[in-house]
Amino acid sequence: MKVVSVSLTDKNLEDIETIKNDRGLANNSEAVRCALLDCIEKIGSEKSFAGKQGTVLIVSHSHETEKFVSQTKHRFQSLVRTQNHFCTTGERCIDLFLLSGPGEKIKKMRDTFFRNKKIEKIALVPV
Repeated sequence: MKVVSVSLTDKNLEDIETIKNDRGLANNSEAVRCALLDCIEKIGSEKSFAGKQGTVLIVSHSHETEKFVSQTKHRFQSLVRTQNHFCTTGERCIDLFLLSGPGEKIKKMRDTFFRNKKIEKIALVPV
């Protein structure tokens, strides 16, 4: 096995601890491998995400990213059937997008959110 060096945020380290504790893993390396396997499995299932799709896209973010979320929504307006926005406690927001359109374009919208490091969580749920 190779040893690699990575930079992680405090939140990433908390997430590793959560994975480790929830899955009963012995160390951080096992937790990272577990997370990688989950991610690879998800990517594999999305490869068949072609043709017209109906999905819910969930985006959790801070108030400071509201302009970015709005700009992204307008960029992919042809996909958006409806959107619900609500503020949670503090400075957190959640946007729920009901999308319909080509799977590849839906993934591009998701990836646009994913590339913004200030977006906290993203979930794409096929319906």
